Amino acid sequence: MNKQAQAALLKELLEIAAQATNEPLALGQRGMSWWRGDDALSLPEPVIYAFLGLVGKLARKRPWSERVSEDYVQERLVSVLRSAREKGTEAAGGLFDEVVAEVEAYSVERTAYVPVTGLSLSVAALEVGGVLLTTVDDLVVDAVGHLLAPIPADADHDSRHGESVAGSQREFAEKLQGQVCAVFRTLAEPTRAKERAQEEARRALELVTYANAALHPFDRQADAVASLDAEQLPPVGPWIAVASSEGLHRFVSRAPTSWPITLTPAVLERYDEGGFWALSDLLARPAQELTDLDQALLRAVHWFAASQAQTELENRLLNLITCLEALVGPKNRAPISSSVAEGVALIVARGYHNRLGVKKFIGELYGARSGISHGGDKAVAESDVLELRWIVSTLIATLIRWKDGLRTRDRLLDWLERARLAGEPTEPPTLSKAKTLRELREERGWSQEELAGRVGRVSVDAEAVDRWERWSPPPPAIELCLFADALGVRPEEIALPPRERWLNVRGHLFHLTAHRQEPGVWIARISAYDHTDAVKWPVRPVDPEYPDVDSPFIMAEWRSTGFTADKALAALADRNVAAMERALSMERLPDDPPDWQPPEMPEHWRRHLAARNKRG
Repeated sequence: MNKQAQAALLKELLEIAAQATNEPLALGQRGMSWWRGDDALSLPEPVIYAFLGLVGKLARKRPWSERVSEDYVQERLVSVLRSAREKGTEAAGGLFDEVVAEVEAYSVERTAYVPVTGLSLSVAALEVGGVLLTTVDDLVVDAVGHLLAPIPADADHDSRHGESVAGSQREFAEKLQGQVCAVFRTLAEPTRAKERAQEEARRALELVTYANAALHPFDRQADAVASLDAEQLPPVGPWIAVASSEGLHRFVSRAPTSWPITLTPAVLERYDEGGFWALSDLLARPAQELTDLDQALLRAVHWFAASQAQTELENRLLNLITCLEALVGPKNRAPISSSVAEGVALIVARGYHNRLGVKKFIGELYGARSGISHGGDKAVAESDVLELRWIVSTLIATLIRWKDGLRTRDRLLDWLERARLAGEPTEPPTLSKAKTLRELREERGWSQEELAGRVGRVSVDAEAVDRWERWSPPPPAIELCLFADALGVRPEEIALPPRERWLNVRGHLFHLTAHRQEPGVWIARISAYDHTDAVKWPVRPVDPEYPDVDSPFIMAEWRSTGFTADKALAALADRNVAAMERALSMERLPDDPPDWQPPEMPEHWRRHLAARNKRG
């Protein structure tokens, strides 16, 4: 917070303090009082509204919103008000500065464990958005014990400290062992850590609920809902633990219940059909990095999950229509029912008659919605709700595939407007500029024989070009590089199938591939490496296990796993980038010896750079 904003807030707070009283509110008088022993501090109406507004303003301000709760802010500001009345404005200003510094320099990491119901995990752990879903076992209980152990204590009280840690660890195990929990780590005071853990866990469970229903749209299994409560717990709600080096904080709250969803590797692989993993990545990103289309997709998932938790068909219908409006509702004063019905039909259906059927169906449901909201015929058939659920899940999954090309919701709505005028729309452009071998060849007007001749290899003839254009089988990475050279493009400009990926780290080009070992288990590896465009060479070992090897070729032995090909490839790419960035850095790193200096350029790299410069 800058000094000017801080001074303005302090001024506002001191004006409120001037209107406070040290008398309790009279019977029937509106306002709020805070007690310290027999001493009261009261803010009557209307100044109480100014104070609560200031509390809310600070609690919503970053980084305050991430680190402290409104209760925390209110408690600290009340202490500033007391100081102003008892010690004067200078003392109050100093205390306010301390409060601001305390929040903005907050550094205590806490781990919250939020029990959930409706989930059965057949995997050790699952990252969804900002939380880790896992079953609390002995290893988790031991980890909590290690986390609690550093609680500060005087040397004379070591035994009491150990008993306190052991007691907290036993309580944690009694309440949560054997349960599926959403684990969330954050820098925040205990109450805000609990609040944020519940927020992030709820968003993750909404995503699981959506993915399950999208996978089984017309099956009873699709009615399962994952939530924050556990049916076997007392009706007051789950016992939530927030652990840190400062101790174990306990919270109890109310939450809905649900039916079970079983998560296996095979199921998690199929969840990709509905965009589960792409949505999970969006959940993990800070809100300020999301586009309005990203945010609309997450809102749609929220309302989809809300519909699943409803018992009345009418309420489920209302929530599902809200999903449609969140995604394709018009931005102008166009009639909402016809705009939404046409927009959805253009995206989820193919062909005139299919689109007309979808448009008519959604229009009829808007009529039912009007009856529910404004009175009249409120009859809603279960089959209609099931079909609408399928349409909504298809809409969400389709827009997830398109989102990188569209980027914003305005561009989506503009595309829909053009599609209405065109009559037969094509899919929106994708973000990728890569083209297939066939597209690149046909752009140049070459035959397959001519492309083979330009490659200049005996093993590459017109028949081989034909096979590789159909990706049956896929060409080796070295052949792709030869094709790229013949076509005058970079290898990354040649489109790869979903199970393959190019990775370029400062000119070092890697070809990554993934294969399916079994349902829900994909293995990624590096199939080829090329340093033609590289100008930096590794000045450290790429793999610490091989300290004498500086060549990136050593990474060909690496393997990464994931529930889908994309997840396995992403994990390998992350590991590769981290290793290469470290190996290529010419600066001394924290784990380097104090006298570390970059080694001299190897002779083979001198020859490489000379040849590269000669090529221009």
